[in-house]
Amino acid sequence: MNSQRIARLIAGAFAVITASNSFAGQAQSAYMTLARESITSDAQTLRIPSVAYRFSGDIDARVQDQTFQIQFTLAGKATWATPGLASSIVLTDGIFATPVTQGNTAGQYSVTALALSADNKTLYATLTIHSSVNALVRQPIVSIASASTASDNPQINNMKSVIDDIDQCDTAVKSQAVSIKHYVALSNPAALATDANAIPDEHVRSNATNTTNLFTFSPGILMQVQVTPAGSTLAHAVAAARQNPARA
Repeated sequence: MNSQRIARLIAGAFAVITASNSFAGQAQSAYMTLARESITSDAQTLRIPSVAYRFSGDIDARVQDQTFQIQFTLAGKATWATPGLASSIVLTDGIFATPVTQGNTAGQYSVTALALSADNKTLYATLTIHSSVNALVRQPIVSIASASTASDNPQINNMKSVIDDIDQCDTAVKSQAVSIKHYVALSNPAALATDANAIPDEHVRSNATNTTNLFTFSPGILMQVQVTPAGSTLAHAVAAARQNPARA
């Protein structure tokens, strides 16, 4: 084999390595568009659309259980009103598009923690995949707000502070984003993971897409009607017509 061919093979090998390392966690959301006028107070709650995060690496629980945590942090002034129920967390094999069964037996996964941070900005879920000879989840996709029963899904609030008051001729479009983190080697699976007590994984890989949009708020039609001043010409004409209907 000549040196030129060897050089090409080595270059090709590096290209494959670079390509494989270019993949990382990918966030996506079935975001919704709402009228800004539909939000009337910060106490009002909204159920979020489904949000998914696809890992670039596999989760291999064929030898032992695997536990990890995924976090969803709201941007801006929005806060989580409820974390939802465990049924809203769905784990899917990203290669075969096969949902993993939620449960406590071998090959299934369980949601061992589902809670909010102290400031209600972050929703976190800790998942454990129970060991089984077939428990290899390829490029897993973790989704929240995916329960078939709407009331089981998480909600957010404080949205009036996000969209602000609508003034006349206000055409501003507002949005609400969420960012996602993934941790492994958790010191305390029940608590919120940080870089100090766990190992950050998918969200720190090269080319990761960790932020997606939940809602877009566009202005609808806001009609403002003002009372005609009593001294105006129109007001005098209306008053005269009322006093003499025949002439009107």
